[in-house]
Order: sequence, then structure tokens, then C-alpha cells
Amino acid sequence: MLYSILNAVPGQLCDRAYLPAQDLAQRLRDLRQPLFAVESRRPLQAFDILGFSFCYELGVTNILEMLDLAEIPLLASDRGDQPLNDLAAPPLIFAGGPTATSNPEPYAAFFDFVALGDGEELLPEIGLVVADAKANGLSRSSLLQDLAQVPGVYVPALYGQGPDGTSIVPLEPAAPAKILRLEASIDSMGRSLKPVQVQHWLAEQMGESLRMTGVQRQGLKLLRC
Repeated sequence: MLYSILNAVPGQLCDRAYLPAQDLAQRLRDLRQPLFAVESRRPLQAFDILGFSFCYELGVTNILEMLDLAEIPLLASDRGDQPLNDLAAPPLIFAGGPTATSNPEPYAAFFDFVALGDGEELLPEIGLVVADAKANGLSRSSLLQDLAQVPGVYVPALYGQGPDGTSIVPLEPAAPAKILRLEASIDSMGRSLKPVQVQHWLAEQMGESLRMTGVQRQGLKLLRC
């Protein structure tokens, strides 16, 4: 559904990619061939946004493997601050889905932003914000500040641990104090917003998740504005 919705928006292109099996992944590395999209055959680095459907905790290992195969830095902090219209700029990396919505914090370091809730109405709006930022040559950090104003978008770089050691609080005045989850309504023009508390997990739990291996093929949504 999201694939069709995004491709119906003028000026936006949605493609797909998948995590290859181990033998093909090794072949790509041997050939120094970055992971590419299924339909367009574009390298994943050539897209403006890479969105992962994050449905279970162990899937994070598949996401990291795909980023590595695509030759994209794993950590959001290592992706620089170039505007997206700079060909050297890595894509924005985000996650959506049940795990990303219920508790994104253990994986926050890997994502530029997280889409909370249903993407049917949220993702086209994200695409419009990104397209506007590209047209105006905004830096990556400025673009993320703009995305943080979109209901349903959580930008981890704008938040940090609160004084109680468990809560997540804004680090900048521009960051909303509450992250809202966007729910798709039957009427595509209607919105239902409910607050979602972003929870914090201990670093030890995060490390344990990263030591485990996911087994299901991980889908990827790609958007080029």
C-alpha cells in the first residue's frame, strides 16, 4: 500500500530492496558492488531516503547488514551534515513499523529519524519536507529540525536522557516535548493523533540485541524526491 501511495505523489519515486542471502552478499562485497534497488537498479546511496520496516527487535541486524552492503555509515552521527542535493551526502535513514513505534530508543543511534504510527499519510508529507529542503539546499541537521515538526516524526539527535535517567527530553527548543503517533483514518483526509511516550532501554539490552542474528528477509522502502 505504501509503495503505491508514494509512487502516486508527483515528484516522488518509491522503489524496493531486500537483504540478500549470505552467498550473494559476499559476492557483492567481492565485486565491490553496493546494494541496489530492485526495479530501478539504482545503488541505495543514490536515494534521498531509505526506510526500513522494523517489525521485530532482531531485525536490527538485517538493517545494519543492508546499510553495510550499501556502503552507508551505520551511525547517524557519521553521516555528515551535507545537504541532500550534494551527491556525496548519504541518504536519510529511518525506520517505521511496530518495533520502531513501540520502543525506538535502543536503535536510535542508527536512524536519522523514526516514523511513529501509520505511514499512509505520514510518508508523503515527509517526502514533501525533504523535497523542499533539497530545493533550498538545507543542511542535513536543518532538514532534520524541519522533519521534527511533522507529527509522527521522532528525530533522536534532538533528544537526550532526562535527569531521572530514564526519560527522553528535548535537547533543543525546536524539538517537540511530546512525540505524536499518526494513525491513518478510513477517510484519507482525516487524522487521529495520539501521544506516544518514547521509552528508554538500558545500553546493555541494546548490546544484547546487536549480538543476535535476525533470520527473516528485511524489506526496504526507498523514496527519491
